[in-house]
Amino acid sequence: DDMRDSTRGAALAYTKALSSHIVRACNSEQSPEPMVTSAVDKIVPLLLEKGLVAPSAEARGVSLGLLGKVVEAAKSAPALRKWLARIISVLVEGMSALEPQT
Repeated sequence: DDMRDSTRGAALAYTKALSSHIVRACNSEQSPEPMVTSAVDKIVPLLLEKGLVAPSAEARGVSLGLLGKVVEAAKSAPALRKWLARIISVLVEGMSALEPQT
């Protein structure tokens, strides 16, 4: 938390802009299929392997939000089908970590 507010604001603006471009690239209605396939194949593993397990709660939150937007944008794209089992598995594991320990 030793970041300046201006730095935090700039990082947030950059993250929003980048997320918007990623979602657009993953949307089969807005982008050609080869671009959608390439974007999904690059961003989904990154979010699953790095973003959702990041030490920062903010990074995990941004990653989870972006993953949801990517899945929604690419829902009709064949490229997403091969990732669905892994996405579901990671999300279920994440939910089980939130359960109270007895």
